[in-house]
Amino acid sequence: LPAVDFTPAPALSDLTFYQGTAFPEWNGDALVGSLKAGTLYRVRVGNNVPTEVERLLVNFGRMRDVTIGPEGNVFIALEHNENGSIWRLRPIAQ
Repeated sequence: LPAVDFTPAPALSDLTFYQGTAFPEWNGDALVGSLKAGTLYRVRVGNNVPTEVERLLVNFGRMRDVTIGPEGNVFIALEHNENGSIWRLRPIAQ
């Protein structure tokens, strides 16, 4: 059985584990992008078992790549027909 059920299938594209200071509450969580659903998922893992799934972005665009920058910001590469764009997620200034 799968550890996390993504039904209907969102065409998952990339997975990275968050390590950084920008979103310290996400440390150790998996960030998973999707092509079809255009959704960025955060999957909390505890004792090697997923304990929480959160949709951070929904219908945002076809996510090809998710990576973490040196300051802990999350970068997402989106596909747009022949072109693309890169988006940065960072905390809101308090």
